[in-house]
Amino acid sequence: MSAPNPGELALNIMHLDGADRGFDTLVAALIEKLRAAMGVTKPAFDMTASDDMDPLVEAEFEAVRQRLGRFRGEYEEIYAALLLKYISPEQLTAVRTTLASTAMQHYFHALGIMRPELTRELEALFWRMGQTPLHEELSSPSDARSGAGAESLRAAQPAP
Repeated sequence: MSAPNPGELALNIMHLDGADRGFDTLVAALIEKLRAAMGVTKPAFDMTASDDMDPLVEAEFEAVRQRLGRFRGEYEEIYAALLLKYISPEQLTAVRTTLASTAMQHYFHALGIMRPELTRELEALFWRMGQTPLHEELSSPSDARSGAGAESLRAAQPAP
């Protein structure tokens, strides 16, 4: 029996760990940038067709999405090459086996479910972090010598 092809293993790993969805995210981001540049937006609460949306314009965006989809193979090649650069071909089978395990599939499923909640929580944490006065912690003599002292932090922080 011959050894599995490292490139095929890398692509299989990409599908198991969800990295293949990274391409879809990239395409969606490009489409949203194009929409913003053209002043054509979708309602944030509804990413499906809306009564306010022109079907001809949406057909054009779909054509752009299809055209960008032609780059999926290149994305997969880049991912596989980088994976092979950092994980030896001998380890790929073990990585694939681990990712395909029931425990890891439960983890990936939970990660997908929790992602929106985690995003909301991290946005709230980011806001709270921005409200924290930091200048008291940075009043050491070394800060004063470096010019990175409390005055520059006070100026950068939002008003209470």
